[in-house]
Amino acid sequence: QAWHGLVSMARFSAPALSPDGAWLAFLHCFNPTGRNPAAVGQLFVCRVDNSTLRQLSPGTAHRFPRFLPDGRHYTFASVPGSDGKTDTWIGELGSPKRTLAIRANTGAIFAAPGYMLFVRDQSLVAQPFSLARSRAEGEPVRIGDAPSNQNMLGSPAASASLPPGTLVYEVVAQLTELGIGQ
Repeated sequence: QAWHGLVSMARFSAPALSPDGAWLAFLHCFNPTGRNPAAVGQLFVCRVDNSTLRQLSPGTAHRFPRFLPDGRHYTFASVPGSDGKTDTWIGELGSPKRTLAIRANTGAIFAAPGYMLFVRDQSLVAQPFSLARSRAEGEPVRIGDAPSNQNMLGSPAASASLPPGTLVYEVVAQLTELGIGQ
């Protein structure tokens, strides 16, 4: 019952379900100063059975939580700093520890079997990534042009939560197209 109160009085976005379906991570947006509510928010996780609600990270500039395949670890992005770069972090449920995974033009998203996808120098790239070590290994490989719609601070550039080996991202053409690659 704990999270029902928050849901009824606040704005939520970027929900992400854990691979086992037991947890829901989300961004809780609020507006204490009258500024844009999307500019202030905190990450929370709750059990789908409504037995537990807890804050994932102490900051108020974190966005886009996504679970990793093990269901205990997750990624999230920090709103870009003055240099315009977005940090993507890895955290673990029940632990305040977080590790910097990638610093790029956009938030990064994990794609099985072991890549982080993000935008660098106007290109969508895939960089080999070790989940066991929580770090990039090797050089990024260009996949295509950067997606055209990157107006949400820290948003991932692609979706990789589809069947393994499938990647969906937006590309720029005379008309907007949806790029689906395998």
